[in-house]
Amino acid sequence: MSNHLPFQNLASLYFDSQATNRYPVSRQPALCPERCPLPAIQNVTSFDEILPPDTGQSLEALFASALRRHWLHGLAVGILHRGQRYARCYGPGVTPDSQFQLGSLTKTYTAELLARMAADGTVSLDDPAAKYLTPGQPLTRAGQIPITLRDLATHTSGLPRISLRVRIYGRDPYAHFTTRILDAWLRRHPLTRPAQTSHRYSNLGYALLGEALARAAGTPYLELLQKYLLTPAGLHHTQLTLTGQPHAPLMPGHTQAGLPASAWRFDAYAACGALQSSVADQLQWLAWLGQNPARLAMTRQHAYTQRHRGKAISLANGLGWHLLADDTLAWHSGATGGFCAYYSLNKATGDAIVLLSNRAAPLLVVTLGRKLEAALAGKPVTPLRGDYGLTLARILLPVHALRPLLGPLAIFPFWLRLVILFGIGFLLDHLPHIWWHHIHF
Repeated sequence: MSNHLPFQNLASLYFDSQATNRYPVSRQPALCPERCPLPAIQNVTSFDEILPPDTGQSLEALFASALRRHWLHGLAVGILHRGQRYARCYGPGVTPDSQFQLGSLTKTYTAELLARMAADGTVSLDDPAAKYLTPGQPLTRAGQIPITLRDLATHTSGLPRISLRVRIYGRDPYAHFTTRILDAWLRRHPLTRPAQTSHRYSNLGYALLGEALARAAGTPYLELLQKYLLTPAGLHHTQLTLTGQPHAPLMPGHTQAGLPASAWRFDAYAACGALQSSVADQLQWLAWLGQNPARLAMTRQHAYTQRHRGKAISLANGLGWHLLADDTLAWHSGATGGFCAYYSLNKATGDAIVLLSNRAAPLLVVTLGRKLEAALAGKPVTPLRGDYGLTLARILLPVHALRPLLGPLAIFPFWLRLVILFGIGFLLDHLPHIWWHHIHF
């Protein structure tokens, strides 16, 4: 990897308010270095204020068309380009300081914490997760090897995407999954895997990783987050959306079908998706990362191949980050019930982008991000193609709209809805990702 790499990975933390007495020790990662002054954010009204006129106007038309077709309700775009920070906002009430849920972008924060704690010796990447989560229990069983912290961070643990208990709470699926439930799950499921496992994206894995790091550090996640990351980086408007805890007001969220959606809340799964923030704070964060030398989290840890439209695509993981085949671009996407997000870091040029939307349209937002990356690299801007899953959502909208009028059992009996819910969850866990291969909620 180049010695001029301007970025390291990030870290977000999870706080278990019901179990602060489970942390008997107080070993903490080394404090992040003080930040240097950063350039102020420039709030622009068109991309041609940042890029050459032809490229800027093409991008402007591209983004405007997404809102004109009512695919997006609001969108905040952040750009770090040639050392300057810019924000371009679309939609009513959207500003650089507007709050959006980040969803799975939180995973890159959790992975950064792992990298920092590994660097200072608090943990090792190859420590068995059971060492911190189920001490005293056997680390192996016949034909299996221990799941390590590295396995959890690179989605190679073999664990399912989510646990079955999460799916029962559909509209706010993670709010009621507490650490007590997580501990009960751990008692029934040894943290071991076959010697050979494939890449399998797992929110459950990151919930376990976050809890393991908190217990290893002997400090609740919320305190670690403030002391070692948010405060040093100057992220004064980034926080966790936790069950039963107050949080800053968010932009009104919308489902993929365009219906109003409330914010998702998190408890034991906070390390995989609980952060909320603004474009201004995320640009501050990305710029601050360039002033830190550690690069472990963005180093290739695992390579794999997926198929998309019949073509084999080479992908790789760092700790928490997805990497393109040449490792020049590190990226991640995320979504909750009413929000989606995307960001990426170009390790060769130092450019970075952030896109935050208050509609759950992740395929579209990732595509817009890819086109913005291409424009910053001097490549032509190509038009949008397809509807990114939003036409089907609009077709299904009348069914959803009628449910409150007809009563909860008017469309399907309760037992049948549970069967459908579990069936969809099973398919998501076991079928290979095809058209949504680059979307990770």
